[in-house]
Amino acid sequence: MKCTKSWNALLAGLLLACVTATAQAQAVTKLLVSPIMLRLEAGGNGQITVELQDELSRPISQDLVPVSFSSADSTMVSVSTKGAVRALRAGRTDIVVRAGTPARRVTVTVIVSAGAGAPVVSPPAVATVAAATPPASAATVPAPPAIVSTTPPAQTPVGATIQPINIQLLPGERFRPSFRLVYADGTQAETRDVVWNTFGAAIALDPNSSEVIGVVPGNGTLGGRYGTSITNSVPVSVGEAVLVPDPDSVFLVSGGMDTVSLLVPGQGRRKVTQNLTWRTTDPAVLRVLSPTAGIVQALDAGDATLIVDGYGITRAIPVRVNPRIAKVETIPAQGSMLTVGTGGSTGIEAKPFSTAGTLLSTTTLQWRIADTSVARIDGRGVVAGIREGTTRVTLDAPGMETISWPLTVQAARVAFGVNVTSVIAGATRKLVVQLRGPDQRDFGVATAARFSSTAPEIAAVDASGTVSGVAPGRATIIAAQPGAGADSVTVFVTGRALVSGSIGGVRGLWQLVGANDTTPTLLARVDSGLVSQAVWSPDRTRIVMTYEPLDKANQSRVVSVDADGLNWKNLSPDTISSSDPAWTKDGKAVLMAGRDPKISSVIRVMVDTREMTVLASGSSSKFRYPSADADSSGILVRFESGGQVDLVRVRAGAVMMLTNGKPREELIAHLRDGRVLLAVDSSSRTRPGTLQWVTVGTDQVQTPTPIRVPAGLVITDISAGSDDGSVIVVARVRSWPGASGPALVVLRVALDGADPKVLLLLNEKDFVTVRSD
Repeated sequence: MKCTKSWNALLAGLLLACVTATAQAQAVTKLLVSPIMLRLEAGGNGQITVELQDELSRPISQDLVPVSFSSADSTMVSVSTKGAVRALRAGRTDIVVRAGTPARRVTVTVIVSAGAGAPVVSPPAVATVAAATPPASAATVPAPPAIVSTTPPAQTPVGATIQPINIQLLPGERFRPSFRLVYADGTQAETRDVVWNTFGAAIALDPNSSEVIGVVPGNGTLGGRYGTSITNSVPVSVGEAVLVPDPDSVFLVSGGMDTVSLLVPGQGRRKVTQNLTWRTTDPAVLRVLSPTAGIVQALDAGDATLIVDGYGITRAIPVRVNPRIAKVETIPAQGSMLTVGTGGSTGIEAKPFSTAGTLLSTTTLQWRIADTSVARIDGRGVVAGIREGTTRVTLDAPGMETISWPLTVQAARVAFGVNVTSVIAGATRKLVVQLRGPDQRDFGVATAARFSSTAPEIAAVDASGTVSGVAPGRATIIAAQPGAGADSVTVFVTGRALVSGSIGGVRGLWQLVGANDTTPTLLARVDSGLVSQAVWSPDRTRIVMTYEPLDKANQSRVVSVDADGLNWKNLSPDTISSSDPAWTKDGKAVLMAGRDPKISSVIRVMVDTREMTVLASGSSSKFRYPSADADSSGILVRFESGGQVDLVRVRAGAVMMLTNGKPREELIAHLRDGRVLLAVDSSSRTRPGTLQWVTVGTDQVQTPTPIRVPAGLVITDISAGSDDGSVIVVARVRSWPGASGPALVVLRVALDGADPKVLLLLNEKDFVTVRSD
């Protein structure tokens, strides 16, 4: 482009433009395009370079402001979204470059090569250029583009460019720009015959070397003039000397090398290479190969610090040198297929060893995932699945070949594994959520699951999935994880002991909630009959009990309810009167005593199907209080025959006597630790008033151990306590401190003989049974 203004007027106009720009910060006010003309052979390629600047000549990332390229004739010249140009056929057209509002045109000339050499022309007085003269047969064919040289060709220049089109410096930093003449055919040639000048206090010029120098932070303009009319200028920004090392720490193996750079964050993290001095604090560990460049070599294992000085600052970079790795042992082995669920994780264990067989630190190992949209991996080798797909995990160990594993990520969903569970009020329970595939394959714990409760006033849950029982009732706990769906589990919050019977004329089911609670909380009221012997299932989510209708024409039966007192169901066989329920160890079935007037029996009923199995029966005997053996191999039962009462074991339909009939074992219960609790009649009494525990062997019981209880008790019910060291006793007494007359008392009795604790003091007309498990 020809310039008709004077040199001084042009530079004055450039300075005025720099100080009067009013566009909003980071809005594109300058669209710098290079080259402004392009000459290509048909089939050839070119590249258009773009730089965006705001009103203060600060660079703007093209990630923030998209740049578009469009060809006026796409059959002649095509251009990609990145500015890559492809010449298709001979001719001349324009490419329009646009960034927001600003737009520039680049003229592209496409020629067809004649196959001849470059022409030879006489050079101007200011330079000498060697060229060739085209043959006569090629006179009508445009000459091929000239190669950029340090001397201008014989043509007359039409403009000039300065490279780079934006210069960034630090105070004290130098840079030598390139002034290039542009000719009508699009060719460029660098020239040294240029007059440089600077504007602004931020920069200065060294006339001997033609280098521009950063003086103080700020902005300036560098101008260049060729002859009397060819001029151009570029902005120069001088930034604060704020430098950061890259990397900020170095890990090497013996003999390894690395390069550390200093970057300027305020100038697009460009690398600084001038005016720097590098040194090490321990030359035996680390050698600096060049005092002016950050190239280092590890010599021996140990720690050192790499120090760089320059521009008035000092930076220290920690360096750790590890012994060279000879081999890496991995689990699973190299090449093994890895499979993980979406949202799940799996770990790869890697152990590096030195040539001496010493286990080395894993800090020098580098893990990578080929497709990070499928999975990711951390520095410990833990792979986390993101979406369905396949990719590859690789492990780089310095000095060794890359180790890799194929990885498949399958769809997975969170799953609790159970539909219902429980927690005691005041206690906590950790819920574990698994990731499961469509085929129920287990992909491990869902570590990123988020938990919530539909009733936090009953059961609260924290971020780790730990549920806290707040008050008796039912709540739903929900676990959800991005990419893995959600699942829920019903949680029942229960008390510490179940009380069933009649209290103050109210028939129903109660709970003792707190550890020291003496006031029962009503769980369910039963107006149509009397319930007793209520006991929780092993997982405390259901309750079974004996139900005796007020209408004596109806038989007693065993019923089940949910742990919150809802959903009553009959479990007993329809034709058999039954009572004395006890759960099997797995919670799938209930044992009960069949109390038909003619035949007594021990029955097992499956809870979900009501499928019945008769385990033992007899017409001249009575079975009561069945309970599963500690090892679930048999059933312990109270057995009465011919006026004699004994403890027997029922196994495979056979009845084995374990006691000799004296004294009478009236009540039995299993303790938590496998011992058996007995309430017996002594030889001088007709009702049980003595308490003892025994260990049951293969065919007999050990010598009974007495348990101290207050005198004058007539025991009506016994059960294990809430711990291994106590039992619960329900008894009638003629008198008791605090009672106006005969009473029903519920005691927690210590097995070690400590004074009993009163849980409930009831009226003599009341009737209850109590169970803690």
